[in-house]
This record gives sequence, structure tokens and C-alpha cells, in this order.
Amino acid sequence: MVSPTSADLVDPLGLDEVVIVAPMATYGGAPATGLSRLERVLRRWMTRTLDAEEHLLRAAGTRVVRIEPGAEELAVMGFNFMDVARRPATLDVSLRTAPDRVRRALDRSTTA
Repeated sequence: MVSPTSADLVDPLGLDEVVIVAPMATYGGAPATGLSRLERVLRRWMTRTLDAEEHLLRAAGTRVVRIEPGAEELAVMGFNFMDVARRPATLDVSLRTAPDRVRRALDRSTTA
């Protein structure tokens, strides 16, 4: 895996706007304890990769909207973000937090 989103692949298309849903990245980081600290190491790498892809898109004049999980979603996902048993709880939290998260992502995209 080279990129958690492959957002760099749309750069040559010259798009006006790109919306990136990146469950493997986390804008601003998030606290962690126990095994979640190991997960955050991987997540930081994925976030930095997405940061570079976003920079590439913005440099080409593309508006970028990034939607990523926050601390609350990460806490429910746990250290194994592929754990099938946690999907229902993760979905419940995401349905509650998504409207505000999307609104903040849109606000950030207009100021960045």
C-alpha cells in the first residue's frame, strides 16, 4: 500500500474540488493508550501521506475537503481498526458525529 486514499491519482485530472473520506488518517491527531499507541504510529504515517497528497492537489488549485475520524470515533474503533465486531458501534458513533465533522471539514477547506 502506497497511499491510504490514492488522492494523488486525481491530480492530473485538473478537478475543481476533491472530497476525500479517509478513515485511516486523522486530522490533528488523537490521544491513545495501550495498544492504540501502536495503531497511531501507522495512522500518523497514513495522515502524513494524505497531507502530501492534499498539498499536491491544492498546489494545482484544487479545493480539498478531508473527512477523517476524530478521537471519539477512534476510541470506538479501538487499536484494530479492521475489527468486524466493532463495526456496529463505530457506525453508531459515526452517524451521530458525521454531520458536524463534515461541516468542520467544509469550513477548513475554504480557509486552507
